[in-house]
Amino acid sequence: MKYLAERAQLYRQIRDFFAARDVLEVDVPTLGRRAALDPNLEALQVVCENQTYYLQTSPEYFHKRLLSAGSGSIYSLTRAYRQGEQGRLHNPEFAILEWYQVGFTMQDLVDETLSLLDGIKPGMGINQNSYAELFEEHLGLNPHKISAAEVNQLIEKHTSYRGELSLDSALELLFSQAVEPRLAAGIQVVTHYPSGQAAMARRIDDENGYAVALRFEIYLDGVELANGYEELTDPHEQRDRFEQEQKTRAQRGQPIPEIDTKFLAALEAGLPPCSGVALGLDRLLMLREGALRLSDVMNFDWESL
Repeated sequence: MKYLAERAQLYRQIRDFFAARDVLEVDVPTLGRRAALDPNLEALQVVCENQTYYLQTSPEYFHKRLLSAGSGSIYSLTRAYRQGEQGRLHNPEFAILEWYQVGFTMQDLVDETLSLLDGIKPGMGINQNSYAELFEEHLGLNPHKISAAEVNQLIEKHTSYRGELSLDSALELLFSQAVEPRLAAGIQVVTHYPSGQAAMARRIDDENGYAVALRFEIYLDGVELANGYEELTDPHEQRDRFEQEQKTRAQRGQPIPEIDTKFLAALEAGLPPCSGVALGLDRLLMLREGALRLSDVMNFDWESL
């Protein structure tokens, strides 16, 4: 109850920001027939009339179907749901802002996201670095050239994990436990992730010839706020990635949702070149107001239901 007015004011600021840029607010379902296949996300299931549906982990699939149908640039203020995410910075249900700008590059969207944040919490210092720059600064090795032996040595040195991980999983673990805690205060933008962490971002070769994903994340005082991509538009590559994610899920013993064929059909119809980003609104409100826990700024957190 404490932050009712502050949340309403935050939502007004966001809507004014996009209205000034002619970005259309849209409603999309929070319940769908298919779930995201990302092995790092687990959707909540709902059974209705003897059929399994999924509470969406983000509005991404439905947004891209609208974009492919010619909506132009769009955004949503909505809810998302992720199983097994509960703690100081997590709640299984949370508020999310997600938007897509047609014709934007990754850097265009980074700049726009920073403009939005500056209007909400002015005067924050801003640092921008590539994933590789931060990895080398804090761990002393190039993540694009690292060997399996070097990865295992770093994991033993910097984490409590003991066991075998794939290269990409090892890099994710190291970054979260050995780099993120050392990020600069204020805003830290991280760009050009290793290609194995592309998710739904385009992949390119950078100026040094390393395969990277056109993906960025934005942190505020060490807390991840936003995750964005210059979007993959190739339906064939997207299907290949979905199939690989299904294999990874099978190896990990996770549920394996079916591929969303309606989403792939939308890509085949033509997703325009665009960039998109999702931003956690509860975290943003928490950090702006100086609260200690996500639950402090939520009207009803998981424990109060």
